[in-house]
Amino acid sequence: MTHKLKINTNLTDGKEWRSHLEQTKKYAENVKNALPEVRGKLERLQDDASKSLERISRKESILTRSFQGMTGDYRAHS
Repeated sequence: MTHKLKINTNLTDGKEWRSHLEQTKKYAENVKNALPEVRGKLERLQDDASKSLERISRKESILTRSFQGMTGDYRAHS
């Protein structure tokens, strides 16, 4: 019986790590260039989310105060 797993030595010629390094440098440069725009968008998104959470919290507290008496009546009734 012979081995079915064969190693292809043509693909690993020693330059593969260099191409990975160059590709990583290109990606790092792309991230560096996009960072200011993305940071601004993320900060606006954070502000919008914070404002929405604040509004939800205020409405929740209003509803809690409005129905506080009803919950006691419901507990007494059931």
